[in-house]
Amino acid sequence: MTDPIMLAAATTLVTWGTTQLAQGGREAVGSLVTFLRERFRREPAARAAIEGAFHEPSPAATQLLAAVLAEEVSRDRASPPSSATGGRRWRPSSSRVRAGW
Repeated sequence: MTDPIMLAAATTLVTWGTTQLAQGGREAVGSLVTFLRERFRREPAARAAIEGAFHEPSPAATQLLAAVLAEEVSRDRASPPSSATGGRRWRPSSSRVRAGW
């Protein structure tokens, strides 16, 4: 027979852990949307794509946002060289992901 106190403790821990993971995901998405809104603040069509994907997610909204981001990447590649970024407005990352803690 399962101890009801241990079952309640395990359920509480799982619920708490799930809530914490979801909160972190919400914060990450919120930060990304804030970044994109600021980045495209002077581009109404791009802002509309961002807002559409965030407020009314759908395959069409996602494809539109992907097109906006792809256009930004192509503009970035075509930008003139600068000393700070080597010709890119987005600095490359050298981060590496390792398995484990």
